Amino acid sequence: MRCMRCKKAVIIGGAPALPPEAEQRVDASVRVRGVDVVTRCSPAFAPLAESLMARFERSASVNDGDVFAWGPIPVFLRSEGAGLRVCEPDMRLKDARARPNVDLTNALSVNAFLGQLHEHLGVEASEFTLMNLLLTFGGALDMPKVHLFRKFPPHDLPNGSRESGWYLGPNPNELATLRPDGATREDYKLEMIFELYHRRPLIVAALGLPMQFIALIEGNRVTHVVDPRGDVAWTPAAGKGS
Repeated sequence: MRCMRCKKAVIIGGAPALPPEAEQRVDASVRVRGVDVVTRCSPAFAPLAESLMARFERSASVNDGDVFAWGPIPVFLRSEGAGLRVCEPDMRLKDARARPNVDLTNALSVNAFLGQLHEHLGVEASEFTLMNLLLTFGGALDMPKVHLFRKFPPHDLPNGSRESGWYLGPNPNELATLRPDGATREDYKLEMIFELYHRRPLIVAALGLPMQFIALIEGNRVTHVVDPRGDVAWTPAAGKGS
């Protein structure tokens, strides 16, 4: 994946991995309409941050409190001195801005991985947000090995929420072991995608894949993407040289 503005590589070799939390963070900065806008992130993602911030120039407003979307991730601007800082709301809280995250490394990692997957597969990204719903098998959010399967297109529910069409759970063989008598409705639950994002952020990028794709997950890594024909369409090795 390369920065859309300067073409610098932001992922080098193989599938992306989140930089360690102990790694030094930097403030990437872009001047927009005479105001310095900054984003704190891993140095590897600074070019991507600068590219995304440069898009603010096309917005009707660039002021304190303004909300934007970086792919599926919502961000907002907060005054800081004479400038503005890009922050990420914590969607788990009733007041999502009460405890903003100022380290945007996870959000940028998801956007970089989304770009890498779709560039390699040659498919259009399917839009979704962290507020969309995901059908999960009980406990799947924390299972070490799971798969994501998109069977249905996104659709609105009667209560006004939006379901993504994705399922997260164990593969059929493991499911048969977990529920030898068969799974019941009580085994499944709709979860907001932000619950997955806060546990395993990189996995969220796979939710941009089209219908009938399967993503195999281990921990916070996508190990394989399988296309609708059943062929392996992407592995971590496919990211080398991106």
